[in-house]
Amino acid sequence: MATQGVKATLQRLFDDQQEWPEVLAGIATGTPAWLDIANTFHAVADGASSEQLESAVGEALEHHPTNVLSIAVPNFALEAVCTSPDVDDPRFDSYDLSIAAIERREAKLRLVRKPTLVALRDSCIAELEKAKGYAAQYYGRSP
Repeated sequence: MATQGVKATLQRLFDDQQEWPEVLAGIATGTPAWLDIANTFHAVADGASSEQLESAVGEALEHHPTNVLSIAVPNFALEAVCTSPDVDDPRFDSYDLSIAAIERREAKLRLVRKPTLVALRDSCIAELEKAKGYAAQYYGRSP
């Protein structure tokens, strides 16, 4: 019953063109409360809502990477979070904008020093390095 309530709430928010972007922006802040919400929704999300949640959690790496690695990554696949930003998002819809976002994420990740997160941090940075190649290929550029 609780899952149906979460799924119905997710669907209502996803269908609302004003509220859904606010939810994604909140998640992108990387605060624990918002990442908990992302985890809750991710458990019942599919399709576009799932992809958009992953993108928002990925964006949160630019603000609070320790929170992302410790709160969200156990529920979100590392490869889904540590990747290039959504090319359909106008904030990241060019090679230069995508690469700049990836580099901001890598810079913030390098500041993570918590011993229990170092391996995840390094794996995330490696995935982001791969994402640079994917962005170059998508935009027809040399990496």
